[in-house]
Amino acid sequence: MLSSGTLHFRHYPSLSTSSTNSTTPNQNPSTGSPATTPSPASPTTSSTPSSATSGSTPPPASASSTSPPPDLKSYCLLAHILARAWMYDETRSYLNQLVGLFCRNNHSSLLIWDELVGFYKKFRFAPVVFDMVLKVYAGKGEAYTAILVFEQMKRLDIVPDVFTCSIVNAFCKDGRVERAMEFVKEMENSGFELNVVCYNSLIDGYVDMEGANRVLRLMEQKGLFRNKVTFTVLIKGYCKQGKLEEAEQVIRKMVEEGEIVDEYAYGVLIDGYSRLGKMSDAIRVQDEMLKAGLIMNLFVYSFSYSTLVDGYCREGLTSKAYSVCDRMLDAGIEPTVVTYNTLLKGLCRVGAFEDAFRLWHLMLQKGVAPSEISYCTLLDGLFRMGGFSKALALWKDILAQGFSKSVYSFNTIINGLCKMGKMAEAEEVFCRMKELGCEPDGVTYRTLSDGYCKVGNTEEAFKIKDKMEKEAISPSIELYNSLISGLFKSKKLSEVMKLLGEIK
Repeated sequence: MLSSGTLHFRHYPSLSTSSTNSTTPNQNPSTGSPATTPSPASPTTSSTPSSATSGSTPPPASASSTSPPPDLKSYCLLAHILARAWMYDETRSYLNQLVGLFCRNNHSSLLIWDELVGFYKKFRFAPVVFDMVLKVYAGKGEAYTAILVFEQMKRLDIVPDVFTCSIVNAFCKDGRVERAMEFVKEMENSGFELNVVCYNSLIDGYVDMEGANRVLRLMEQKGLFRNKVTFTVLIKGYCKQGKLEEAEQVIRKMVEEGEIVDEYAYGVLIDGYSRLGKMSDAIRVQDEMLKAGLIMNLFVYSFSYSTLVDGYCREGLTSKAYSVCDRMLDAGIEPTVVTYNTLLKGLCRVGAFEDAFRLWHLMLQKGVAPSEISYCTLLDGLFRMGGFSKALALWKDILAQGFSKSVYSFNTIINGLCKMGKMAEAEEVFCRMKELGCEPDGVTYRTLSDGYCKVGNTEEAFKIKDKMEKEAISPSIELYNSLISGLFKSKKLSEVMKLLGEIK
């Protein structure tokens, strides 16, 4: 564990206060008040995870997994009317609610499309609402539905170029970048002129720079000028591949062509170096950014500094991360919740739990509202240090803060309980998820299955796999690996061969 005396966070004197001999904080981490430590009793007592939900705000009826579908016709008619009145923000809001409810309740999203088309034909509404619904589908990960809808639109002769960027984004999000490229060519062959925004989406969709350069050549052939978004997308692409020198060359190219290199482009490069642990280069780029005389707002400053903090924390250099925070304060910037979250993760990663809890209390004292990530980071830290009772106390507070619909929060506590071998409690939390309107995902099932394997209960682990498949969630290779490992430990070799055959 780090010694708190090695850390500095100027103007935050309580952080350097020497820690107590206790291995757990002596205050409730969620409030800063003296903690009321619940006893680690059985799942039926008041200290169980489920009892923590009793004080939380009940979910709205519309978000319940058992609520009836909304009045679809009314929603769709209202969306058209709002769009006709140029009330586009309100239109998007209604469509977002509608698609979200249908996805959560497992209704076919194409029903929405059918109703929208019906009113479009009946009242001769403008087609602008269709572009909006395409963007909503793509934004909610319903890329396949967006593509189906677009195909239907072509049959209705509703294919103005305003829809093109939405569908290009949908193809790219679905991992079908080559199909997006084909689609662009189809549109051009049909006489539609595509703008630079569509090509930027294509470049962003390619994970290999060869494909991205192909799009750039196509842009040149069409006489389209690259803009700063194009260059920034290229920088991001090179950084993702770890080609930082090439990313810097793009910035130099921007300068040569007279393009303004903005703070975001520099920020992407700083983040790229930080993720690779090349902190001296990250600081060099930040210094270049400042020397360039950019007029930087608070968000940009905070982003670039938080990126450096994250880089040092990834390398386990938390004392240097604190030095960056000192630089932030010197620049007149108060650390944001993102900065605190990064530091909390870094401290927990190296086992400096006492420093993490002191930082948490400082965060509360400074009036920085913890986010879901803040809570879950601390919750994970409590489990890792064996603080079961205090973890349950914090879990109650997480639910009370309104995170009862978050699969991330549930996965965090289930993971912590499984690592402590408390499978009965983990199973109970799992059962409470749906009651609270939160659907388990693949990570939830994998974590539970792995927990059962680790305690030698492969029978229950396979039951979790069966539940997962009934929910139409395909088991991941990680889940199979866990099951195979569990079977080997239980000396059930014949079942291992059977499972291997299933993977094939």
